[in-house]
Amino acid sequence: MDNIKNNTYYIEKIVRDIEFVLEHTKNVNTYEELGKDEVLLDSVSYNTSV
Repeated sequence: MDNIKNNTYYIEKIVRDIEFVLEHTKNVNTYEELGKDEVLLDSVSYNTSV
């Protein structure tokens, strides 16, 4: 992987992060349910931060 961080890089990263969050939260129905899984909550928070 090269170190070029242009618009394409960032858009692809955003898409990968969204796909990750959607895949790992597909069985989570409420925020309370998400909050019970500290690792998942941390992961989702990391993948949705700027």
